[in-house]
Amino acid sequence: MDKQTLKQYQSIKREIERLQTEKDRMAQCYVGAVKITGMPSGKGIPGDPVGKAAVKLVALSQELADRLNELIALRRSIEIAIGSLPPLSQEVMRLRYIEDMAIKDIAKTMSYSEEWVFKTHEKSLKTLKVYQ
Repeated sequence: MDKQTLKQYQSIKREIERLQTEKDRMAQCYVGAVKITGMPSGKGIPGDPVGKAAVKLVALSQELADRLNELIALRRSIEIAIGSLPPLSQEVMRLRYIEDMAIKDIAKTMSYSEEWVFKTHEKSLKTLKVYQ
């Protein structure tokens, strides 16, 4: 696990939230299309625009679900990697990457010097690279 991957945690979190919202919105549209056409598969009469829309909604919903699963797996791998560290290192890395705190703020929160936090952070990064 490298620093770049760890830094992605916050953007992954935001992307998951966005995709979940989009998936929910699409599901509502799909339910609406099923009510209108009466056909969940959307295979209405040829040229049926509502049926075609329902088919597209199902396909897009599946694509969103697949991407959502990929992001959740990546987020989970970051959490597992951080969890493999000793307790104080876990806390530093969790605050840095999951809570998105600056080194200075981590030092205040944990009541350690900024130098200690920085060194613990660097040591943790090296440890995670070794076990990658």
